[in-house]
Amino acid sequence: MIVIVSENVVQAVVGMPDAVKLHRLLGFACERRHVVYFDPPSCVDAWLASIDPGSREGYQKAIKNAGREAKGLEKDAAMLRIDQIETPNWGDPEAILPLDDALKVLGQKLGFVLENAKHDWHFLLKIMSKSQRERIQRAVDADWVESVHGGGADIVAQLKTRLEHPHIALRTALMFDSDRLHPDELAPEWSPNQIIGSKRHCNAYDWEILAQQKLPNRYWRLQRRFIESYMPESELSKAANGTALAAFAAFWRMSANQRWFYNMKEGFEKDKIHQGRKRDLYSDLLPADDMALQTGFGDKLARHYVNAVEREFDWDDAALEEARINLPRFLRLL
Repeated sequence: MIVIVSENVVQAVVGMPDAVKLHRLLGFACERRHVVYFDPPSCVDAWLASIDPGSREGYQKAIKNAGREAKGLEKDAAMLRIDQIETPNWGDPEAILPLDDALKVLGQKLGFVLENAKHDWHFLLKIMSKSQRERIQRAVDADWVESVHGGGADIVAQLKTRLEHPHIALRTALMFDSDRLHPDELAPEWSPNQIIGSKRHCNAYDWEILAQQKLPNRYWRLQRRFIESYMPESELSKAANGTALAAFAAFWRMSANQRWFYNMKEGFEKDKIHQGRKRDLYSDLLPADDMALQTGFGDKLARHYVNAVEREFDWDDAALEEARINLPRFLRLL
């Protein structure tokens, strides 16, 4: 995150008890929690000259290195301008806040709200590039980032609780499965209410409405059905652990869209209540393949993202492109 401190903020606190807040602000910068600039740069010089040499040296180094640090951030990195204003502007990508509100934001961990704080978190880490992963891991080690367990259907309640507090809301990102059963259900105009002769429900549809309203630049609704739908062939083989060989072979005979919207965990049998939503997506399957894919690969499949944490995955090109587009929405908040 890029932080810009206006001259009137410095003038308001210098020589006052509130000057300690500048120490906190610049302390965060020394820890590389954010990049800090003063506008104009010289507005803080007199105050720096008045403090103890040890603190002054550290703060001056952080300010001097701001330009270099900023080069490592996303092009559209979140910005926070600190100004003497009465009404906070909690905008994104740029928020304009008084010093007290700004410090609340900067002291707040970046929270990734996920359906499963363990499995989804490891999926995110796995699909990142090595440099992205290292950057996130440094933030985690410094206790600046956390994964927040949304608990599936309870994710809206968890999200709404965070959104009640604007300084926490500004430090919130969200990722969730699409829960779609057919590629056409990804269309912006699609709604579960359009379905005839099927169970009319899609949790992710409701979640995305809230995300679009409250977190338009800070969420990733997966294009595929589940995180399991992204597992490369070599990794699915390991995750299946030698079982369900017929299902494994049948699965990779399907088209990409068929694989991406298949019920990886529970198979076609569980999806019978959603028959209308699947439409004719699987109509060309051989009877033997259809039978082999009735039960899926089990509900423990996502654990493989955790168990294989040390290994780089051979992701398909479409998965990498989706990650390339969506991961910056999260990384821009660091």
